Amino acid sequence: FEGFLGDDSPFDELFGLVNVHPVALAAEPVTIDVLPLPSQGRPEDFAGAVGRFHLQASAVPTDVTAGEPVTVTTTVSGEGNLDSVTAPVMKLDPKFFKIYEPRLVTSPDDAARESSKVFEQVVIPLDETVAGLPPIQFSSFDPVSGMYQTETTEPIPLVVRPAPAQEPARVVDPPMTAAP
Repeated sequence: FEGFLGDDSPFDELFGLVNVHPVALAAEPVTIDVLPLPSQGRPEDFAGAVGRFHLQASAVPTDVTAGEPVTVTTTVSGEGNLDSVTAPVMKLDPKFFKIYEPRLVTSPDDAARESSKVFEQVVIPLDETVAGLPPIQFSSFDPVSGMYQTETTEPIPLVVRPAPAQEPARVVDPPMTAAP
């Protein structure tokens, strides 16, 4: 007795009215040769990204007072294993910047052939001698050329004004209490 509602009715499976026949399938094994990444020419900042990538960076605002935050956005886009892409490292001197950890803002769309990862990182210039952010680098291994590639952004100029002078702290004697 096949399904009572007709062939391929969704209710047939629901009420157990479909005959199931196991079928054995076989496929030829596929051999994949995986080569190790070369150690020769590996950049110091290489973190495991494999593919053909491009790097872009921007910052907002670029006109701040010392002590105000600047959000740096870096975008790594291209073809390859984006799961292995981590935030590009900014080389900032902690004497001149307070540096926060980068965070992933958007990740790749699995359907897109070329995708991107966008990271944001907050940095705070600590004094008016800061003139900008240095170039940011991102290194990857390009399997087509068989070589490591390093993308470098242009420096990002900043205008940092001095923080307003603060009144020095004063020590004040406690108020006198009246004697009983």
